[in-house]
Amino acid sequence: MILTPTEFDLLYYLMKHPDEVFSSQRLLQALWGYVPNPASASVVRWHINNIRRKIEPDPDHPVFIRTVSRHGYMLPRENHL
Repeated sequence: MILTPTEFDLLYYLMKHPDEVFSSQRLLQALWGYVPNPASASVVRWHINNIRRKIEPDPDHPVFIRTVSRHGYMLPRENHL
């Protein structure tokens, strides 16, 4: 599993904040300084999907990076990598 620098930054950020839910907009601002824009949420989704393909036993049923419906993403403490 080789992560791109962007994927690494995103995963590292989630690992530093276990059990905290982050919206795509919040991640974009915190990690890359993006101005909030609903259209850019797809950038985070794309990176999350790439990370899941690399680290999840079954990317279609993730256990590490969880999606919290209508709220964002989180990495539960009990599944810390």
